[in-house]
Amino acid sequence: MDLAKYYTVKEDTRDVNNLLDNVILIGCPTENPDGRTSNARQNGNGFDINRDNMFQTQVETQLMTEFIAKWNPATMVELHGFV
Repeated sequence: MDLAKYYTVKEDTRDVNNLLDNVILIGCPTENPDGRTSNARQNGNGFDINRDNMFQTQVETQLMTEFIAKWNPATMVELHGFV
């Protein structure tokens, strides 16, 4: 596909080291290891961790919230899929 046909493409080069002086990137590959192991949305206690962020009744969501609060991000992207 010729992207130039549909988009205005502008060449732009960034110095990654300079960007990383001002940006903190945090990756957390899994919040629910129980669910990943058993191919289920719920953790070992039967809670769907994706739905527990409001009340934080499970250790996984408590620790994740503590981790996020430590850094107080201006922008946050959460990516997750379906079982």
